Amino acid sequence: MKKTRTFLIISLTMLFCAVGVLFTTYVVLHLYNKSGHKAADSKPVYGTGDKDNRVDEEPNDESVDESLSDPDKEDINKPVDEGIGKAADKSVGEPADEGINKPASGDIVGKDVNDKVVVEAPPAVERQGDKGPSSGNEKQLPADGKQPPADEKQPPANDKQQPAEEVNDSGNQEPTQSDTHGRSLDASKLAGLSNKKYGWWVREKAGHQPPVIDSTFKKLIDKYDGIFLGNAEEKVIYLTFDEGYENGYTPLILDTLKENDVKAAFFITGSYMKRNKELVRRMLDEGHIVGGHTINHPSLPSVSDSVLEKELYGFEKEYNSLFNAKIKYIRPPNGEFSERTLAATQLMGYKSVFWSLTYRDFETDKQKGADYAYKMVMDKLHNGAVILLHAVSRDNAEALDRIIKDIKAQGYEFRLLDL
Repeated sequence: MKKTRTFLIISLTMLFCAVGVLFTTYVVLHLYNKSGHKAADSKPVYGTGDKDNRVDEEPNDESVDESLSDPDKEDINKPVDEGIGKAADKSVGEPADEGINKPASGDIVGKDVNDKVVVEAPPAVERQGDKGPSSGNEKQLPADGKQPPADEKQPPANDKQQPAEEVNDSGNQEPTQSDTHGRSLDASKLAGLSNKKYGWWVREKAGHQPPVIDSTFKKLIDKYDGIFLGNAEEKVIYLTFDEGYENGYTPLILDTLKENDVKAAFFITGSYMKRNKELVRRMLDEGHIVGGHTINHPSLPSVSDSVLEKELYGFEKEYNSLFNAKIKYIRPPNGEFSERTLAATQLMGYKSVFWSLTYRDFETDKQKGADYAYKMVMDKLHNGAVILLHAVSRDNAEALDRIIKDIKAQGYEFRLLDL
């Protein structure tokens, strides 16, 4: 009996010890695995705000965007339609600039120079009129569907295309400034026009033949008096530069143009004209054309009528106040356009200028040398060429003298935009 009692006591003691060990182990593991311990022991996770999504310090600039938006590696883009541009033809898209708006989802209608598809903006709030909402292919408002502020009055329709009146902040009507080339936008004339967004590209042809463009582009360019190519029967060249921001090469470019007695067109943004007044004044003093590249470099089909007016006509008014000069030519940021934006540009009194020859010269961290720049221009040279170069490129600045001299040696004449 005594032995049995001793055995039970020992067994119970061992059982209690085992249970105590198990309980202690459970408590320790449970507490250790709580979120606080996990967070303390894991690697910290950082946001992307300071890296991938940082905002450019100069939002109006073309630190390329163009646009911004980091460009791809190649300067050749093929149209989405596989039946276009086969064989030896190549399609050259827009040298994009930083800060551009990315295309929204929708119908693919082409590709930009970043090899990104260019799309039609998604359906938004349609225009409302006396007869109800528009339908079919009529112009859509910006993707956010917001109507322009009610106080932004639109001028009345005028069939004779007389300069419209603008409204000042107090609501009083003011006549359009006589010292500007443009005029206020009569937005009523845009009703029913398509706002499908296209990205400009040309299809290069072998043997220094002028390139061709999509038939839709051709119809729109002809209808709204746009420019992309001069007279293909004449050996003439139109040299143009885009100036989103100053990278230190414009003085050399201007020196080279002056030494070779060549005049060019410089398309500048709002930030450029404010920050580089001496360079812009020198452009004018030396006989060059200064064109508008908008104030803030937006994708024009993506903005409302009132914003579109400010980006074009507002640009000229600001430019005129600084330089007492007028603007006639507009280059759409990133080569993005629609029938609506081409029509609006014409209604405001400007010419839309695209190009027939360009290459990916805007990637300042991927410059390939002056010989490469020279080859890219000379290999694509053709009658009536409207050449687009970016002034931020070191390669362009260093190759420009040789390019000009050899173009002249081939019998070409440089002309200012007069189309």
